[in-house]
This record gives sequence, C-alpha cells and structure tokens, in this order.
Amino acid sequence: FAKADSEKYTAGAFRYGLFETGEWLEEGTGWFVNPKSSDHLKGGVFNGRSVWALGESLKYDPSGPNAKAATESIGLALRFCLHDGLEKKYTKSVGDGLPFWRQAGEHGYLTLGMLAAASVMPDLSVQLDPGLSPKPLSEVTARALDALVLSLNSDGHWTKYPDQDAMGLAALSEGALVFPKHPNAASWRSAAMRVADGWLAAKHDPSELATKCDHFGRREGSKMTYYVGEKPEVHINLYITGLWLHALAKTYQLTSESPYRTRA
Repeated sequence: FAKADSEKYTAGAFRYGLFETGEWLEEGTGWFVNPKSSDHLKGGVFNGRSVWALGESLKYDPSGPNAKAATESIGLALRFCLHDGLEKKYTKSVGDGLPFWRQAGEHGYLTLGMLAAASVMPDLSVQLDPGLSPKPLSEVTARALDALVLSLNSDGHWTKYPDQDAMGLAALSEGALVFPKHPNAASWRSAAMRVADGWLAAKHDPSELATKCDHFGRREGSKMTYYVGEKPEVHINLYITGLWLHALAKTYQLTSESPYRTRA
C-alpha cells in the first residue's frame, strides 16, 4: 500500500484507512495531499498508534464481541513491528538484539498498547518469529520496555522532539505501574524519572518568550527552543502539551514526586 516499489509490508501493517467509497486513503490523496511527508514509507506511522487503540479497547472489554479480532490484530501488528520490520530496517535493534520500533515516539505508542492489553491478558500468546516458539504478551512487553531504556542517549533522552520523548516517557511510567513486581521495573522507573527530570530542567531562552512558559519545545542540548525551522516566530504545538500532560500524570502516579504534578 506504499507507492514506492522498495517498501515491503506484511499482514500486520496498518494502512491510513479508507474513504467512504471504499478506496484506500494514501499519501498524496484526500486529506494527505503533501507527498513530501511520506508517512506511509519506512514502515508507516500508524502501526504503534493503532496497537494502542486496540490495546485500550481490549482492556476495556476483554471478553466482548470484538476481543478476538483485537487480539489477532495486535499479534499480527507486533510481528510486523518487532520482527518483520527488522529486515527492511523499519525496526532498529538495540542492546543484545531487542527490537525497537522506528523511534521513541512510535515505540512508545506501540508499548502503551501492549501494556493495556497485557494488563488484562498477560499470557496472550504472541508469535513474533514464525521459526520460534510463541511468547506471552507480558514477556514481549517487558522486552519492549527494556528497549526504551537501552535506547536512551547519554544525556537521558531519545530525541530533540518533545512529542516523541513524551510517548517513550509515558510508556516507561505505565510499564512500571502495570508490572511493579517485574525484575526490571526499577530500571523502567529510574529511566522515566531521568527523562522527565531532563525535560523539566530544559529552559527556553528568555528572548524567545518574555514570560514563563510551561509548554514543551524542541530540545537543544540542555535547553529548549520554540523556533521551528526557518520561521522567525515562536511555534507551540498544543497536541504536544497534551502528550506531556499524559506523560507527566503517569510519572507522578508512579513516583508521587510533586514536580511532575506541578508541571502538569
């Protein structure tokens, strides 16, 4: 469903969606009129987000009429993101070979979906590699959390993009909440606090805004900036603020440390 011949997708990959006519919605058609963004290439950007939606629906109604379809879809999507994607380098490998889906934001979406599903179905069988035995969802999810920890850079964050890091942070905090007795829960908690503390400490240059601003901008080392690209004006994305409200709330729920609640 990508227009480039070099792209390869297996059964677990998600398309953008459908028009009411039944035609596939692709980059460059319908609302997605800018082919420069190429969101459908290199594995696509809706896989992790779709798994989050499926996981939350399964958590809400694990014995409902759509539960079977949800578990099958989650299993196929995880195979694509955490196994099939390695061949085409849509998926990275960190540590001792742990799969890491695209970048911290997309891997965070994916892991949040896995955590939601695992909170009600920890023993759900997941077949990533057709040549190996399936593993319980709880184990696959723990490895996804470990991959987030291992992929942090030396400064304690993943990227310069606040939306991506917010999702990785939310996943780590949620992981320690869902699996508090897991042997690696302490490392997930520690990493979450390190990420959150680093972003909370990053301040913008007063020349950008005359007053205090609690929104999150792009990371420039130990500082933040609200200047994006070459435009000479401050740029604040409110959807990023929403992602950080979620991440900070989860980190406060995990730690009871007041700075996270205060910033939220």
